[in-house]
Amino acid sequence: MPQDQSMLVFTMDKRYKIKNDDSPVTLDVIIGDKGQSPDIDVKLDSKKLVHGSNVSVKNLLIGNNEDLDKKILKITGNVVDTAEDSNKITVTVKVKGGERDFEKKFSVTVDEEGEQVDLAFVIRFTD
Repeated sequence: MPQDQSMLVFTMDKRYKIKNDDSPVTLDVIIGDKGQSPDIDVKLDSKKLVHGSNVSVKNLLIGNNEDLDKKILKITGNVVDTAEDSNKITVTVKVKGGERDFEKKFSVTVDEEGEQVDLAFVIRFTD
């Protein structure tokens, strides 16, 4: 029997402190283990940066530190377990280039192949 659906949502609302310079800020959304099928959208305020990605997002340039103050990054979508030999779904979010790099890993083991985990991540840039 499938898990309680409330357990199958990865959420995060994070403040990310930027630097006062023009150095770049990048994003990784890494989907693991093998046999996981993502559908990921990434938006900075109303601007779409990624739409419907079916692979991990790596080294995506979000913008320069000085341009990101008070902007909001939203990462939404889902990951479906398609592996026959493992039902573990992991998602790792990394933001680099601000005052300190940030990394957060989410993991769940689903009961059956074909189950999905929804993603709802918010990163708020502040100086």
